[in-house]
Amino acid sequence: MKSEQKFFLIGIFILFLALVLALFLPFISPLILGMLLALVFHPLYIKIGSRIKNENLRSFLVTLLIAIIILGPFALIILGLVNEAVNISSKIGSSEWERGLQILTDGKNLFGRFENMIFQKFGISADLSLKDSASGILSGISSFLYTSFNKIVSNGPKFVISFLILIMTTFYYLRDGEKLKEFFLKLSPLDNTDDLHLLARIKEVGRAIFYGNIVSALAQGFFGGLGFWIFGLGSPVLWGTIMAFLAIIPVLGPFIIFIPAGIYLLVSGNTLAGILFFVYNFIIVSSVDNLIRPFLIGGKVKIHPFLVLLSILGGLILFGIMGIIYGPLILVIFLTLTSLYLKNNQHKNL
Repeated sequence: MKSEQKFFLIGIFILFLALVLALFLPFISPLILGMLLALVFHPLYIKIGSRIKNENLRSFLVTLLIAIIILGPFALIILGLVNEAVNISSKIGSSEWERGLQILTDGKNLFGRFENMIFQKFGISADLSLKDSASGILSGISSFLYTSFNKIVSNGPKFVISFLILIMTTFYYLRDGEKLKEFFLKLSPLDNTDDLHLLARIKEVGRAIFYGNIVSALAQGFFGGLGFWIFGLGSPVLWGTIMAFLAIIPVLGPFIIFIPAGIYLLVSGNTLAGILFFVYNFIIVSSVDNLIRPFLIGGKVKIHPFLVLLSILGGLILFGIMGIIYGPLILVIFLTLTSLYLKNNQHKNL
């Protein structure tokens, strides 16, 4: 092939590669999540291969299990929330709520004389300030939850399509993952050993991200539910489960649960318990995620936890929720490519 033909072919290839990426970009999140789930459950797919030889049936069974694991908690949480709402509505009377709200907005009962002296020193009305703050907090939380619920409902069709793409990606990647790997090996100009090393690192970090996020979420759910039990709030198992589920999504997080619960303690007259409940959740529940997630992911992929933490935070800023996956993946791929470059150029020491 002549040089001008090569340049023409490369140019056309780059053009259509960009077009294909533009076509797939709206579905990039379910595609990546589907591949990640396939990597995590691939050992199970291989294990049942001794009993079930049909690849389509194997992929279907494993994918069905994944769908149940994903949708099961949704159903349990919705049922639990419905029951809890019924219980709360039957326990809380209007007179009790009004009494608790009066306690919350009463500066003397909530903060004591010392805080009131500070308010007076700066010319601030304690009762008015606290009343406005309480109303602002409650209305802000209500507005946020209402907006989030509307977004979920309005994005229902998009969620269904994304979920179907995720399931189909998982199914086909389980079944045809080896063929895709062979295609990549043929396409890549690197040596097969380098390609296999890169793929192994991607698989390794994918599993580490999955397990790291799951363990971190379970830890937050455990400590969150423990807080509900310690401070006498109802249904610690249910609310701990919900907090664990929300902990997977850093933009939401357990604070959606523990902030209204803490306000409920305050308005019910349990001022000290409410303050300690907030301290417990902000110090323990909210911080355990920043300790466990980078440690587990960094330990699995042999990268310093601080770099993993930076990659997660940077990924959240650049890509939103999916940054908890994209960030560490980008970091590991970059470091792996760097090590391959140094190895091939015989620069073992910087």
